[in-house]
Amino acid sequence: AFPLRDDRYSDIQRGYFLQRIMWECNANVMFSTSNTDFQNSPQINKDPGDIYKQIDESVETLLSWKNVHKDKQVDVSQLMLEISSEYLEKLIFTGYEHEYIKTWVEDLKRIGYEFPRTVREERKEKQEGRAAVCFTGTADRGDKAMENQLKELESSTVKYKDKIDVFYYISIYSSSVREVEWVKSLPVTYGIVYQDPELSPNVTNIEDVMFGLHNNIKPKNLFQQLYGLSRCYEMVEEWSKKKGVKYERLVRLRTDYMLKMGELKIESEEKGIVVPKRGGWGGVNDRFAIGTMEEMKVYMMRYWEMGLQDPTYLNFHSEKFLKYILKKKGVVVRPVADMTYQEVEERREE
Repeated sequence: AFPLRDDRYSDIQRGYFLQRIMWECNANVMFSTSNTDFQNSPQINKDPGDIYKQIDESVETLLSWKNVHKDKQVDVSQLMLEISSEYLEKLIFTGYEHEYIKTWVEDLKRIGYEFPRTVREERKEKQEGRAAVCFTGTADRGDKAMENQLKELESSTVKYKDKIDVFYYISIYSSSVREVEWVKSLPVTYGIVYQDPELSPNVTNIEDVMFGLHNNIKPKNLFQQLYGLSRCYEMVEEWSKKKGVKYERLVRLRTDYMLKMGELKIESEEKGIVVPKRGGWGGVNDRFAIGTMEEMKVYMMRYWEMGLQDPTYLNFHSEKFLKYILKKKGVVVRPVADMTYQEVEERREE
């Protein structure tokens, strides 16, 4: 056991001291129920104020202490002695206690004990100049559209050649096991297949709202589509923070349409979100889009804007609602004739 004075708070002091060292080893503390019966002693009746004051000083010291060996591995006994010196300097330890710990470390090494070693901190170099792709939709036509669209993007860029990270958030709705497994086998940066959740967007008086949906599509289908966009954007954003990657462009793609870029390049420096010119239906085409992360956040996260707009605005027609949100947030839209697309034919499983 790590040596410290034998008094009322030594167990607390030990725990804090060693826990701080364990942080440097990526280790954890395990707690269990007590297996001893602690009896009262005269020390317990001492003024607890002194005890808590010293514990506070210890915690402040441990939190402010910096491990200067982050870029290499050292055994933890070295850190113990460095923290003990800090304690001595701040009068938390006496000279006797500091020497006691030094002797304890030397004795353990003399009998062959090997102290654990710290974990070297990997330096994260910020990766600049990359593009991210977000696939959303259902898995049923993914095998016909996804790989071909990625090839199309690769051929339409010079700056982002081999610098495109692919993400997907794809529903298994109306998809076979084979179709779902194909999507899961696609080599991507990160992907999630999911079962459609029950959604309750903040839309009141839904009977009065104009959705302008065609065929047998219902409002819940639109909600799922917009929800999937938001989750895919959050995935890219989280990956960016975790891995230190800075994405300059975000491309929104669907699993049921084939995009053709024509002469358009992903790395266009012009301001605004690029969308296909045709198919806006009085609004903004919502099948494909390219823009900066900041611009595309408005585009991708609009599910959470439903019901937050002017209550007199009751038009949730997909393209018109998109136009409304982008205009409201001040995002420029650049419809491009070169950007064309074709719907992928549904497969009929036998």
